Amino acid sequence: MPSVTSAAGPVHLGMDTSKNTIVVGILMPGEEVPVLDRIWNEEGSVRHLIGRLGDPGMLRACYEAGPCGFELHRLLTSMGVVCDVVAPSLIPRRAGDRVKTGKRDASRLARLLRAGELTAIGVPAPAEEAVRDLVRARAALLADRKRARPGGPRPVLPPGPPALPGRGTAAPGPGNLPADRIPPCRTRPEDPQRPRHLMDGQPPSLTMAR
Repeated sequence: MPSVTSAAGPVHLGMDTSKNTIVVGILMPGEEVPVLDRIWNEEGSVRHLIGRLGDPGMLRACYEAGPCGFELHRLLTSMGVVCDVVAPSLIPRRAGDRVKTGKRDASRLARLLRAGELTAIGVPAPAEEAVRDLVRARAALLADRKRARPGGPRPVLPPGPPALPGRGTAAPGPGNLPADRIPPCRTRPEDPQRPRHLMDGQPPSLTMAR
């Protein structure tokens, strides 16, 4: 891409960052469609891109906050480029538009930056960012130690009543108890006023009347 200069207004850069590369949407003054470019996510490539675009004071850049951190912001700011780190959750999106690609995101960021519809977040100082990383690392370490602690999560017990020691998994009852442990049957004492067949548990004999 050849060097460009602008006397009509600032050049807006929308950047979609990843671990290895950066997709850049370059929106020139008076244009509606950004020019897309892809560079390596390293200091030399970023400096080469800014050098091709002319005066760094006429550049406005932005990218989404994410796992890549704030090193790109610090690099662009040190070169004289005005750079904003925007909150992904506050970026305006069309209803039902869920397709995310590097080129689409870079173009959208460049257009929204020129329209003034992006919300920038505060960029922490390097010392503050180091403290945040330490707090996150400590929280992750405590969570790992809690999961690895012996006797932490208890196993799920199988359904049903507990089994007797040495008797397998059968429920306790007269059918699986030794003879010396079976309780004696309780019988109701005889009631002289009660009919004999009711005390013996036998049904009465029926005689057909003739």
